[in-house]
Amino acid sequence: MFDKNNPLYTEFGGNEVRYHNEGWRVVYPPTNEEAYDFGAVKRLVDFVGGSGDDDFKDSFENYFNKESVLKYYLFDMFIGVTYSPLY
Repeated sequence: MFDKNNPLYTEFGGNEVRYHNEGWRVVYPPTNEEAYDFGAVKRLVDFVGGSGDDDFKDSFENYFNKESVLKYYLFDMFIGVTYSPLY
C-alpha cells in the first residue's frame, strides 16, 4: 500500500504508479549502463529466431552447453512444470 505520509507522495503528485516507476534507484552495486554489452544475448536471440532446423541442429553447441540444456529439460520435466513454452 502506498504510504500517503511519505514525502514522495507529494513529489509524484500522489500518483502511486508514477512513484513506483520513477521513485526507485539502484544504490548498490554502482551501475554503469554503458559498460553492459548485450551483444552476445542479441546474437543468441537472432540465432534461435532466425536459423532453420538444420542450421539450428548443426550450430546448437556453439551457443548452448548441450549437457546443461539436457539437464535443465529433464529437471523441468521431472518437477512437472506446465508453463514452459518447450512443451
